[in-house]
Amino acid sequence: MQILLIESSDLCPKLKFDNTTSHLGKQFKLKPDISIYSGSDRDNLLAGSERPPGLDWRAVDLWIENKNEGDDVFRDLEQMKKEEKQNQDLTSQIEWTNTAYRISGQLIGYASALHRYQFRVFSFSVVLFGESGRLLR
Repeated sequence: MQILLIESSDLCPKLKFDNTTSHLGKQFKLKPDISIYSGSDRDNLLAGSERPPGLDWRAVDLWIENKNEGDDVFRDLEQMKKEEKQNQDLTSQIEWTNTAYRISGQLIGYASALHRYQFRVFSFSVVLFGESGRLLR
């Protein structure tokens, strides 16, 4: 659904969006919900060959992960400022719960796979929590 909306809007005409929720990568057993490729990267990588059965981290430019609305693991700036005024210990911008550990591990796994197969200093990704989202660097 999200892919169809983005593609029909013509906001990103040079990007290809791929639903990879069921495509396990060959190199890693990871599958972000949406993988984004620049128009030519995917084609150049696969020139003269068929599309591999799974996600290929060598060509991914950006990935998007969808989570439930209540699963946002990051703390709001207002919440952190309030705790600072109350002299509470601020150790992290993440509210560490069992769900937060699981989601953070998943996001770190995706970023690690991307950096393992592409020489990058940093990368971007998007995590959607219901109708809100976070841009990760």
